[in-house]
Amino acid sequence: MDYLAEREQLKVLIDSLAVDRKLAVYEWSRDCDQCEGDRMVLIPATIVAYESWENNVQDYAEGPCVTRPVSMDNYQSFKASFRDHRAEQYNY
Repeated sequence: MDYLAEREQLKVLIDSLAVDRKLAVYEWSRDCDQCEGDRMVLIPATIVAYESWENNVQDYAEGPCVTRPVSMDNYQSFKASFRDHRAEQYNY
């Protein structure tokens, strides 16, 4: 799929999930020390805001990461998690 088609799909998704001009976004990441966690944030419901936020996450990632827009219901019921796999491996 080309860039413009992907942006149009993203706009449709953002518009469908936006509430009061806000978009809930999920982020999962694991760093180079095997610490893994997730969180949710609220950002302005625009393509520019989402792409800027996603680029920032990618720029500062120390390992794999995933971001995606989610519904406000998911945002409101979300409970963040964190795991230190290396500490578990060494019984810290």
